Amino acid sequence: MTQIVDQLHAEIARFHDGPETDAMLLMLHVHQQGFRAHGCSSQWAKLQGARAI
Repeated sequence: MTQIVDQLHAEIARFHDGPETDAMLLMLHVHQQGFRAHGCSSQWAKLQGARAI
């Protein structure tokens, strides 16, 4: 069990310590939208379409 936790910790550290990629920025953006009071509806996302992530 400890080996699995250690492996996951190492992978998470590599992910967060690595360079910012478009995929990483997109994942962070989606994660942030999950904390909006009304969620992230498709209509709201459509209205944000002209903005950079």
